[in-house]
Formats: sequence, structure tokens, C-alpha cells
Amino acid sequence: MQGNPAAVSVLQQVNPGYHERAPGKRGFGKRDHIMDQLTKYAPLIARIFLGAMFIPAGLMKMGDVAGFAGYMSSGGVPGILAWPAILFELALGASMLLGFKARPMALLGAGFCVLTALLYHFVPADQIQMTMAFKNFAIAGGFLMIFAHGAGAVALDK
Repeated sequence: MQGNPAAVSVLQQVNPGYHERAPGKRGFGKRDHIMDQLTKYAPLIARIFLGAMFIPAGLMKMGDVAGFAGYMSSGGVPGILAWPAILFELALGASMLLGFKARPMALLGAGFCVLTALLYHFVPADQIQMTMAFKNFAIAGGFLMIFAHGAGAVALDK
């Protein structure tokens, strides 16, 4: 409403607490400060959630590599790729937790999640598998946000 005193006057009459912000100033005082602080740590929290999912998944697969290789084969992926997939999950999780090489790893992680969803969970007749597919797509979306915006302020990447 800047530059339009009549509009500001009307808004002040309707809402006596209305005050026009100065040019370039955003937010609402103390609440904005809190939001800025949360924004600073949001990428770290997102990376912790992602890392906390992929590291245990990789470790569990290490406990039964043959079983995991068989599962991979059921989706048309050669079982010989079980170890590279396990190592990728562990590296992806570590990268997210540490914020190291987060952007390229996040892009690879997004691709991994989409491929996993399409090869193993996209079964329209099975509601549980479709839920898992959409969860993988959502996780891919989280990875794409890290790819687009970086690891954040609390990370090894600067």
C-alpha cells in the first residue's frame, strides 16, 4: 500500500492496529525474528530426517545382502548392484547428516527415490505400495529442495 495514503488510512480505520511497514522491511517484528531463526535451522533438520532414514536402511540391507539382491532382481535391477546401492544409501545419509556435498548428493538422492518408487512401489492395485511410492516422491521433493537451496547455514558445505 506504499505510496497510497488513502488506502493506508482506510486500513487503519478498519484495523486500528495496522501500521505500514517501511520499504524493504519484511515481517512482523518479534515473530519475524523467530521465523528467521527457524529458517536458519530448517535445512539442518530436513537433512537429519533424510540422513536418519538412509543410514539405518543401508545398514539393515548389509545384514542380508543376498535377500536385498533378490529383491532388487524382482524390480528388474541386477542383484550384483546390491552393494553399490547399499553403499550409496550410506553415503547419501552421511552426506545429508554432515551437509557435505549436499547439493549433488541430494540430486542423486531424488533420482534414487523416484526410480525406487517406479520400479518397486508403483502398483496402482495395491494401496500400501502406492502410499510407499508417494512417500518416495515426497522424499525426492525434500532432496530437490536441498539441491535447489543448498545445505543451509549449519553444514560442512559453505
